[in-house]
Amino acid sequence: MMFMEMYRFEFSIRSMAEVLEVSRSGFYQFLKRSKNVLEKYDPELVEFIKETWLSNRKNYGLVRLLREVKKVYSILRSENGSKSDETL
Repeated sequence: MMFMEMYRFEFSIRSMAEVLEVSRSGFYQFLKRSKNVLEKYDPELVEFIKETWLSNRKNYGLVRLLREVKKVYSILRSENGSKSDETL
């Protein structure tokens, strides 16, 4: 489906679906689902994670990134006086 998304402006969806033996409706469901998943994320959090990863020369893996996000999140919560039990 990613191939079809990349080339959908060069080739018709109908032709690609036929060649790849997938349904057109499945492709459109994939597009809709992909957008819905991305809408769930906080853009500021995504940007922070991206900047943290880039500032560490792309060496941080998932565990380190999560640790960094939790550290900053707890600092922000304490500065705002939040005593919520909400966690990441």
